[in-house]
Amino acid sequence: MTEAIFYKKFCPRSLEGLRKHEILRATIMAAIQDGYWGAGVQLPTEIEFSKITPFSLGTVQKAIGNLTKEGLLHGKRGLGTFVIPIERRIGGPWIFRFITPDGLGFIPMSTKVIKKKMITSKEEWSSWLTEGKPSLKILQIDRLIYLDQYVFYSQYFLDPAQFPIIMNTPTKNLDSANFIGLIQDAHNVQLKKVDRTIECTTFPNEINLALNLPKKNKGVLVQIKATGTKDSPIFFQQLFLPADGPKLFFGQNGFY
Repeated sequence: MTEAIFYKKFCPRSLEGLRKHEILRATIMAAIQDGYWGAGVQLPTEIEFSKITPFSLGTVQKAIGNLTKEGLLHGKRGLGTFVIPIERRIGGPWIFRFITPDGLGFIPMSTKVIKKKMITSKEEWSSWLTEGKPSLKILQIDRLIYLDQYVFYSQYFLDPAQFPIIMNTPTKNLDSANFIGLIQDAHNVQLKKVDRTIECTTFPNEINLALNLPKKNKGVLVQIKATGTKDSPIFFQQLFLPADGPKLFFGQNGFY
């Protein structure tokens, strides 16, 4: 296949509701997932993309920029843009996944950390996480999680003194990292149980803003408590899922 016809093969069949940069983003992602451009491969330049697709240079730059932010591509100054190896994208063990439209597989996910800070909290989950120590400092990490055209918001909370691997890892290296995998590998902790609640709620304004949603937008809130041996808390997570997303899947006992 020549570069000139990749667009025809991988362009989404349905373009309804998609902006130009979203069409090109989906096309490039489909080509990567199909193996047309493998891990570590250099992509055509932005100017070349503007010649082999029906899009302007500005549209190409926006699509490439979004894929870079989402952790699928990496730009090397003076060298070009490369496909990030799949092992550097988010991987298992999984607490949840999203099912492809045909129901035969799972949609690849990538993440971007947008906030990392220390907090104290009086929420019910905080009492559980700190085992009744309300003054204990908690590490909060907020991430955007990407699945093709769908984006949702995640808030992750844990005790940094108990699991310093997350606190000590540079923020940029936490993009597309699997936190429970890091914890299990670094601290020899085994995830034994996952409890979750699901409800429809109005999202906080800051989350609607991050997701480019209107104020007071409603969606699905999934709250997850992950427990290790001897019922010791590992982390608490909140997922803010906008409407009209793909089907959410939980494995046996909440993880797999």
